[in-house]
This record gives sequence, C-alpha cells and structure tokens, in this order.
Amino acid sequence: MKKWIDLFERALKVGTVLNNRYEIVRWLGKGGYGLVYEALDNSLGQKVVVKQLRKRRAKSQKDCLAFENEAAILKSLSHPAFPSYIDSFQDQTGKFIVMEKLDGYSFEELIFQQKKEFDYDDTLLILLEVLKLVHFLHCQGIIHRDLRIPNILMNNDQLLIIDFGLARRIGDRDDFNEKNFKHVARRPFSFQEDLIALGHFVLFLLYSTYKPVSIREKSWEEELKLPRKTKEVIRKMLHISPPYVSVEQVIEDVQKSCFQVQISEK
Repeated sequence: MKKWIDLFERALKVGTVLNNRYEIVRWLGKGGYGLVYEALDNSLGQKVVVKQLRKRRAKSQKDCLAFENEAAILKSLSHPAFPSYIDSFQDQTGKFIVMEKLDGYSFEELIFQQKKEFDYDDTLLILLEVLKLVHFLHCQGIIHRDLRIPNILMNNDQLLIIDFGLARRIGDRDDFNEKNFKHVARRPFSFQEDLIALGHFVLFLLYSTYKPVSIREKSWEEELKLPRKTKEVIRKMLHISPPYVSVEQVIEDVQKSCFQVQISEK
C-alpha cells in the first residue's frame, strides 16, 4: 500500500515551473502535510521554499484548513528569524505555499551529521535565544507545536525557526471529526506544547557532549552532570515538576538561576 501511496505522491521534477514563476530546483523532504521543495522565484531572482499539500491530504477538509492556516500564520509574522510569506496558489498539481528560504543548518544536521558538540554554556545561551523567539510567537498568539531539532536552525550566531505546518493560535481547538462530520470537544492548544518540546530540544544539545561510561541505561538526570537549578528548569519544562505558567518564567530562571555568572561576564 505504501508503495502505491509513494508512487501517487511522487515529487515534482526538477525544472518544473509553477504558477509561471517558481522553478523547482530540488526536493527537500516531506512532512505530515506537505512535500517541500527549493525553487527559484523567477520574478524576484531568489531561492524560495515551496510547500505542496500532499494529494491524499488534499481530500481532507481538515488538512486543507490546516494548510491554509499555515499560510495565514506566515502572513501575520514579520520577524527575521521566521520565514516570510511570499505566495499561495492552486493548480492542477495541487495547493502550494511559497515562503522565504532561510539559510542555516538545523540542529539535527549539526549534531548528527556534523558531529558538533554544545557545551553547557553554549546550550543555555541557545535555549535563551530560542525562548525569546518563542515568546515573540506567543505574544502574537501563535503556538509553533513542532519545535524539534530539524526545525530550529543556526546561521552563524543567528537562530531561526521554520516549518509552521502544525502551528495554531492559542486557544484554538482541533476538534473537527470528518468521519462523523461533527465537532468533538477537545482541549484547546496551549503554549505548554512549545515548552515541552524545548525541554527535549535542550536535552539533545546537552547530550551532544555526553560520553557513556556504562552500558546500563539511566535517566537524563543521572547521566548529565547538571546544576540542581538547571535540572529543575528542565523538569518543569517537561512537566516532571509542576510546569511553568509562562515563557517569561522560563527565561527568568535560565537567566538568573542557571548561569547568572556567565551572563554577568559577557
């Protein structure tokens, strides 16, 4: 079955021109909703990212609305750390969103391909900067909901966040049940989703320098030699301890509790 789905959703060929403007340069990958390409915007003479709604997803009203929601969220953002909205359109090959291509390496590439290591100080500085970006989003009423290492980039010292395919407005509900054509009450989306994701993100960075000393599997709290206050910050982000009620609280704790000395030295 999967073979037939993959055949049905074959990527657009290099050189394909969409909307008389966007020339496909290469296929970048696929996500839950879309196929993603790098393209050349022949009108502006610059590289862009084109996201195509997967054909089997285009049959779903819920997925079409989610795809349109991503375009709406990108339109509402104006910040150099997030991709700018450029265009959206539909043709015989599907629905498309065009956005700015941000240069940089994802933390997935940095850690697993380039084998880059992030020490304690670097990790907390990166966390602080990402938290500031997430705070900006939350102030706009936006929850990213997919803050994984493939979606956070580093370009020199600048941090960037991409892929708003799962993003929602704070308080929205994903409660449309197509099978029964009715609404099912579900909990509204919450900023806590982003904090939990960043708890896992920071552990990926901290583990980049970890050298196992035993074959026995241990918890991160046993394996990583961290100050007590730093452990508590991560525990609260992951909801192991009573969680934070705002991103501002996390930022304050990271600044004051985790590395106050390092901040004062910079």
